[in-house]
Amino acid sequence: MRSSLEAQLGYLRFSIESEGEEMGESREDTYSEILSEDVDVAEAISNYEAKMGISKKKSNSDNLYGIEDEELLGAVDLALSTIRTAELFLSPIEMDFSVDYLKEIHRRMFSDIYANAGKFRSVSSSMRTEFASPNQIDKLVDDLFWKLETNAFLTKLEEDDDEDFIYELAYVMGELEAIHPFYDGNGRAIRFFITQIAEKAGYAIRWDSADPAQLLEASIASIDGDYQALVDVLDEVTFPIEED
Repeated sequence: MRSSLEAQLGYLRFSIESEGEEMGESREDTYSEILSEDVDVAEAISNYEAKMGISKKKSNSDNLYGIEDEELLGAVDLALSTIRTAELFLSPIEMDFSVDYLKEIHRRMFSDIYANAGKFRSVSSSMRTEFASPNQIDKLVDDLFWKLETNAFLTKLEEDDDEDFIYELAYVMGELEAIHPFYDGNGRAIRFFITQIAEKAGYAIRWDSADPAQLLEASIASIDGDYQALVDVLDEVTFPIEED
């Protein structure tokens, strides 16, 4: 059985790799120190800002640092959101699963970078496919959470019915990906939420055992209503907690 630290580092490693980067020894040391509480999160962020020579500033930019270079913004986004994800492991959100819970995940991950963190988007968005229009987002998310609530957030499926659980999990993940409610960072916020649902239902997801490219293609297929590829990915990496 893996330790919590190993599982959390594996999760962060996959988050980085899914954005096309590598963990690397330096990053792993930093996240290990945060997760072991040897380094304070605020200190880690301050150290990173100093290293990159960036600071918050007033600007008309969408990001709080006023960064105009997209490559640099992507690097800062990934670094700071990963630090905040580590913090989410250390200081879980103290509220029941809800739309506000999902928004709080996003807010805590990205509020260092974006003023709109935790807010649903009000502009159209697409990436190889068209996501839900802004005027549909609230209703679609509310409907999905109503279904989740009536199903006790997947905690009351028939005992030992792993196949049914995996399908329902894939459905929720695919629907959220199709809605794509936030401006940025949807995949990371949704993945963390799905992980929390699984854990509450007694399952662990070993994301670091998944292939990021395969997951991306499966997620795109699920947006078009085909969940099988996503079911296949989740089936390979999801286990009852006592077996993890």
